[in-house]
Amino acid sequence: MANGATATEVGPKVPQDSAFVQPTILTGVTPDNPIFHEEIFGPVLMLFSYETEEEVIKLANGTDFGLGSSVYSEDPVHAAWVASGWNRVLYQSISQPWLVQPFHLVG
Repeated sequence: MANGATATEVGPKVPQDSAFVQPTILTGVTPDNPIFHEEIFGPVLMLFSYETEEEVIKLANGTDFGLGSSVYSEDPVHAAWVASGWNRVLYQSISQPWLVQPFHLVG
């Protein structure tokens, strides 16, 4: 894929002659890649790696989009602290792995 990203199609194959889009996971997307700054409508997920929590917050705040984001942690207080640093997210979800339904923060 252009600009160093990798696209991996997942799930059962979608018929070519249908109105459906193949679910896809994008990895290797960096802030200098044009897709990083686009709002994607469809079953496409961008997956990012990080070294520090500060890097995660900077990455999350580095886009003009972000209607929803999630933090998954065994420590909901710490997860809420990480999510509180995001300033462009309209909907946040703090999820505890042992719960069936995630706890949602609206901010």
